[in-house]
Amino acid sequence: MNCFLSKIQELSGPKATIYTISLDNGTDTLFNRFLEENSKDAESEIINIVERIRVIGNETGAKFHFFKHKEGELGDGICALYDIPKKNIRLYCARYSTGTIIIGGGGPKAKNIKAFQEDSKLKNENYFLREVIKHLTEKMRDGEIKLIEKDTNMEFEGEFKLEIPNSNITEYFEN
Repeated sequence: MNCFLSKIQELSGPKATIYTISLDNGTDTLFNRFLEENSKDAESEIINIVERIRVIGNETGAKFHFFKHKEGELGDGICALYDIPKKNIRLYCARYSTGTIIIGGGGPKAKNIKAFQEDSKLKNENYFLREVIKHLTEKMRDGEIKLIEKDTNMEFEGEFKLEIPNSNITEYFEN
């Protein structure tokens, strides 16, 4: 599966650049899927999360305390952004600095689970973002993608195509 890093212009601003992952066809993104899947049953929570992301991009930046950290592997920056105050919906992100985040997918947190691994939807969303970030990190190590300072925040520059080979999670996103 090929993925591409895509800047979300309408949420990015002078304090942070907001990215998401475009899937094979280039028109579908993890963030759009998240919005479509959850808008009907959790409209107010989705509005809350989108407004929080807009504030991050335009007013505050991606401050550390806005996120629940350690949602991935050591050092990968995977974290979760919740709606406030109920924390019913979680959105997985990779936070690179106060000036840059990559938004993945997410969903509602079932009341009877203690860890996202107990929910197949949340587990797939989290593990897919981990896989994407792993490939992004490799491209950064190889110098194909760089995180550069632009104005008051940071932006990615370079070859944004990420090839995710034969991941069992790929099947989930092809449905």
